[in-house]
Amino acid sequence: MTDLEAESSESLESSKLLRPRPLHSDKRGYDSLPYRLRIVFWREHQNLIAIGVLLAAFAMTLFLFQKYRNGNGLVDIDQTTKLVAEYQIDINLAPAGEWMVLPGIGPKLAEQIVSDRKTNGPFPSHESLTRVSGIGHGKLSQIQPYLADVDSSIIASSNRPMPRR
Repeated sequence: MTDLEAESSESLESSKLLRPRPLHSDKRGYDSLPYRLRIVFWREHQNLIAIGVLLAAFAMTLFLFQKYRNGNGLVDIDQTTKLVAEYQIDINLAPAGEWMVLPGIGPKLAEQIVSDRKTNGPFPSHESLTRVSGIGHGKLSQIQPYLADVDSSIIASSNRPMPRR
């Protein structure tokens, strides 16, 4: 053995001694924890475990089938009453923005309603909305639930002549 080989083998051994061993290692420095924690099932245990898994799966299937058959689904949901928003506009006071909220009324038709109201005066009834082009009896019946009763005081006050200064 040459001096160089002896020196390298000594340094290798000394480096092994200086290097700390892992907490769970054998004499060679290999980690033996996974081997120690490994569970070995013998063939008769494997059969018992397979039978247990199959029985659990069968029981779960029966439970889910029974639960689904008895109810409306797998999840019980409390049924609530439908909330109805009561949104009504006054046809003689509503600006174009409120008209656009109604179904079937867009920005153009809303502006037409407001300009007709300014030009021809307030609407005496809901049916008088048909004087606006674009509102027929079909559209009127569609928006009828959203229209508040016509206030007769607004109509009476608009018919009085304005005082002159």
